Amino acid sequence: EVEKELAENLSTQVGLVSDTTRYTVGARVPPAVNSRGGVQTPTSTGSLIESYQTGTLTSAALFNVWNWTPGPYTLSPSLRFEGGNVGTPFTLDPRLSTKRKLGSLDAVKASAGLYHQRPRAQEAAEGFGNPDVGSRYALHYVAGYEREIPWRALPLTLDWQLFYRDLHH
Repeated sequence: EVEKELAENLSTQVGLVSDTTRYTVGARVPPAVNSRGGVQTPTSTGSLIESYQTGTLTSAALFNVWNWTPGPYTLSPSLRFEGGNVGTPFTLDPRLSTKRKLGSLDAVKASAGLYHQRPRAQEAAEGFGNPDVGSRYALHYVAGYEREIPWRALPLTLDWQLFYRDLHH
């Protein structure tokens, strides 16, 4: 992550996040039995079917945040572009947050944005999940209040937030 101050009240941050995860998923389950009135063998004494799969999940995201501070306000629009080998190939997540200082110690804030989450290994692995599964996404909404508490050499911040997510897929 790199931050650059462009003017007295304007800065931008650019960053890159990447992740590579090697996985093994497996299952040991009893075979399906169709009894149709017959007596079933107890699953504790029967044979088990075992299946294992290994693979790699990769993703990389580039993000940009702008921070504009006109007076007591801070407006922070941002954009995150992500690609990966599982789930939706590419996602673009716009987000906006704002904060208003109410004095030297208090502030109110709000934010809204789109957030994508790639599938986990067991959700996308062939034989266990769906290799064509898309990424989940949610619209996030947050409203909050901050109070700084000057306490000796250790400053503290109390942060109350109301949070709502509208989940999809």
